[in-house]
Amino acid sequence: MDKKNSKIEMLRIIAIILIVLSHYVVHSGTDVHNMPVSINRFILELGVLGNIGTMLFVFITGYFLIKSSQVKLKKIIHFWVQVFFYSFFIYVLVVILNREPFNIIDLLVNSFPITFKRYWFATVYFIIYLFHPYINKFINSLSRKEHSNFIVISVFIFFILSTLTTMDFYGNELIYFIVFYSIGAYMSKYKDNFFYNKNNSKKMLLFSISTIVFSIILFDVIGIKIAYFDKHSNYLLNLYSIAVLLLSLSVFGIFTSENLNTNTNKKINYISSLVFGVYLISDNKYMRKIIWVELLNNQSFFSSNYLIIHMIFSVILVFVVCLLLEAIRKFMFSNLFYKWLDPKIDKMQQIIDIKMKKQKKVL
Repeated sequence: MDKKNSKIEMLRIIAIILIVLSHYVVHSGTDVHNMPVSINRFILELGVLGNIGTMLFVFITGYFLIKSSQVKLKKIIHFWVQVFFYSFFIYVLVVILNREPFNIIDLLVNSFPITFKRYWFATVYFIIYLFHPYINKFINSLSRKEHSNFIVISVFIFFILSTLTTMDFYGNELIYFIVFYSIGAYMSKYKDNFFYNKNNSKKMLLFSISTIVFSIILFDVIGIKIAYFDKHSNYLLNLYSIAVLLLSLSVFGIFTSENLNTNTNKKINYISSLVFGVYLISDNKYMRKIIWVELLNNQSFFSSNYLIIHMIFSVILVFVVCLLLEAIRKFMFSNLFYKWLDPKIDKMQQIIDIKMKKQKKVL
């Protein structure tokens, strides 16, 4: 097995930190757009960077998974167990602590979190993984020009037009993820692309950041006179924003550029293996209010001179605590549950592999 590239694994860590940072704002219990125009409001509006982290995660998935031709049963089961663990046991915990009333429907929903979209990202990611061999067959059947045209057309319809018109053109998270995946795959297959040049990526990074910052300031100022614009000051940070896509691509390009140092760092790789757990804990429906409203009391700092300090402290604290909790869960499962389960999964995988080989011979 190839050693993981620690620079890209570091990018995975940065992505989850950006997502946690956005949760600091959106789960605070306060609508930032109701605040008077100020430096603090600008900081909070700019802090909604979670969609950049989301794009980076899927870019990385496409970058590596394009080389895969088969769904791995062990990966599916480990993924499902991880999502189930946090969804089910956090619900049980809040019921025991009398923070939520017991409800059989809620128990069912939290027992099947992927099916009932308890975590939207996990559900879409799970679907992408199940279909990735077929997505890869489609992508690999394309010439470089055809692959490029597919991305250009998709970006034009679902990002450029959506940004200009604020309409989603029948786009949804699954479609966006397929586009992100295909971009990551393109970056992996064709290393001489525009963003593979670090200087190009840096220039595009500066341009996209400047565009986003300027749009926020402009909409805030215009919004003083026209209420409509006041409520849309950070619309360029949406999942379908062309500015966010370019910003994410620029960052991804820098981390995968021709000057990339591919040395392996075990500590970085280990931390990277835990970050999805950070998302599952911090963005759990029941944990949002507990973390951001009750424990950290974010909104009380929104008009404070200590906003940036509190924001940085809170994001680091949540990241580290959730990281430790996931490390404990992973250690326990690896040394107990998976020691019993994995051999059984491997046997099932062998049976599946044999059947698939027979089918290929028949065909």
